[in-house]
Amino acid sequence: MIYLEPRITVVARPVFTEPSHLAVNWIGDSTDGERLAEFAGRLCYMSQRNPASRSTRDYLENIKKQGHGSVLEHACYSLLLEGVSRSLTHELVRHRAGFAYSQLSQRYVDESEANFVMPPAIIGNEILETAWRAQMDAAQAAYVQRPRVADDARAEIERRRRDGDQALRRRDPQTSPGRSSWIFLGLRDLSGGGSL
Repeated sequence: MIYLEPRITVVARPVFTEPSHLAVNWIGDSTDGERLAEFAGRLCYMSQRNPASRSTRDYLENIKKQGHGSVLEHACYSLLLEGVSRSLTHELVRHRAGFAYSQLSQRYVDESEANFVMPPAIIGNEILETAWRAQMDAAQAAYVQRPRVADDARAEIERRRRDGDQALRRRDPQTSPGRSSWIFLGLRDLSGGGSL
């Protein structure tokens, strides 16, 4: 599959459970994540009664203006990002403060049917798209061939090891160690072959 644009799916979101003994006077509609952040901020100042009569949206905008962004960190969402480049994910991981990542392993996952992300700069340019697709097809073919090439290399290494072992096992007097030669000569002499 070739991705032309990212696909983003929310796979987990916060669920807020308001403590009954610290009920907030909520104004306006909001998500559980927004309520969680507002609750955290109001807890810091014990302002659950909402003395300024702000909506959740206004309260959170004020929190950001005040630089009290830590309350926003309580709302955690898990996103599935598909169709983004490995370069993007590396940048996200590199600047990971406040984030957690799990990424497809290129070491343990068989990518024989890998997906590719077409660079936005070439989308719509037929010549560049064709050249890029040919490069991706060639890369995919090389990846699929990799196990066969590795098997061939292992077979060659095994053949050389076996041939080497056989060569070392030969007991040719000209290549045998001296001790073996003495035993060989001694046995020959004991058999009545005469003097050497």
